[in-house]
Amino acid sequence: MEAYIQNEIFDILKRALKAKSITYVELAARIKVSEPTIKRMFAERDCKFSRLMAICRVLGISATELLESATRADDVAETLPQSAEKAFAASPSLFHFFILLRDSVPVSQILDHYDLSEADIFLYGRDLEKLGLAEITNSGKIALASRAPVRFALGSPLHSVYRKINLDFVVQALENSDHDEAEGEETFLTLSLRMLPASSRQLREEMYAIIRKVGKRARQDLLIARNDDLETFRWSFVTGPASFSRMLTIRPHRDNRKSSVDD
Repeated sequence: MEAYIQNEIFDILKRALKAKSITYVELAARIKVSEPTIKRMFAERDCKFSRLMAICRVLGISATELLESATRADDVAETLPQSAEKAFAASPSLFHFFILLRDSVPVSQILDHYDLSEADIFLYGRDLEKLGLAEITNSGKIALASRAPVRFALGSPLHSVYRKINLDFVVQALENSDHDEAEGEETFLTLSLRMLPASSRQLREEMYAIIRKVGKRARQDLLIARNDDLETFRWSFVTGPASFSRMLTIRPHRDNRKSSVDD
């Protein structure tokens, strides 16, 4: 087994043990090996497949899902078909419905929150099915065709809708920043500093690495946690040359304006 796959597997297992408050002592007793054996397995990140299966059973994790999660490369964002972008631009409610489904919000919750009817849900599901983005099963459930990340290209028919969602999120984060800071967790951070363009490019590459890390951690959490324990977090990074002369306005001083009027 490739070293990076082994590392991924044991990272997931360690996080699952912590999430379920299972110690090495307890794990050793449940799979009938000694505690030093467990410690050695996790230190060396290696064990027999039969023991790996036993650990998965204790944690309630599917070995197949564990291996798939460990071997999967960073998710590549998909772009929506033009037909879907045009349909979403014409019906923001359909787009929002699609986003909520992707966010694993239960249909029952969507019904209650937006005061919709079963007919509304079916019709929105049918629209997504026509666009090839979902399928209505025989039981009437709406199954998404893919859960891979979606990239919304700026300048597309959805530009204005996507722009509003992002601006609303920034405003929400900014308005909650005082409360979040009091709770010891800031949600809005911003800096304006003068630096070399080369330094900015290097730091931007480091931000991309953080984004990949966020995606990796989220995939692991989906594997080890109950859906009810998960919460949606949005991560937005914005950087680029900032021209304050274009963003800021300075009018003539009020005393000078008054003098001009008197003259």
